Amino acid sequence: MNSGKLLMKVINVTLLKPYESLTVQLSSEKRPTLGKVIPLIRGLLLTVGNKNPATSPGNYLKKNLLEQTTKRFGNIKGKYPSHLYAKATILDPRFKKAASTSIDNANESEQELQKDLAEYLENHAPLRTEQVIPESTILESNTKWNSIPEENLLNFLETTVSTLRSKTTFSITAKALCRQYFDVEFLNIKDNPILFWKNNNLMFGALSEIALKYSCIPATSVPLERIFSKAGQIFSIRRKRLLPENVEKLIF
Repeated sequence: MNSGKLLMKVINVTLLKPYESLTVQLSSEKRPTLGKVIPLIRGLLLTVGNKNPATSPGNYLKKNLLEQTTKRFGNIKGKYPSHLYAKATILDPRFKKAASTSIDNANESEQELQKDLAEYLENHAPLRTEQVIPESTILESNTKWNSIPEENLLNFLETTVSTLRSKTTFSITAKALCRQYFDVEFLNIKDNPILFWKNNNLMFGALSEIALKYSCIPATSVPLERIFSKAGQIFSIRRKRLLPENVEKLIF
């Protein structure tokens, strides 16, 4: 191999190494991955952008890598209206709002999180039980005092005001929980965010439930594909009499 080809091989390996690192991290099975998508893509673009190939082909490769990566993943948050990636990232105590590309994006993600949390609180709030006065008691009281009940002309507002009051309470609670979470110290990059939310469930309550929901979403289908491949190797023609519970034990 001549020196020119060797140099090009070294340059290609140098430029493609960050992509290998990103692929390995997002294909993990034992750690949450969805919240790492946005930080890893930002890190990928910065790392490749900071490399300085010594040859024209190397610079051409670098330019094309950056263009294609930016085109496909540069605005990943805007391509997914459900904000799954943004919510998973902001709920990762290793990153929070630090991984956002701008203050506006960070604030928008926080508002989406607060809205999601307020809806969760509203849907899981205990039902209020109102005291019901028996009709016979009302009739007896009216007969006793020989008076006509006063007409409440504001009845039409009671339901509306009650609904608005409840929504305001849930929104305030959601903001307070989010502020409490953001004030907590950042988690170490190598720590497991799922353990953080499980250990602090009493402190954050509903926010922990939402965080665990997003943290458990895998970023890629690689873990699922691994399971199918493993199942195909275990449950073969020669072992087709395996019981379902035994197959499950062998796979998982």
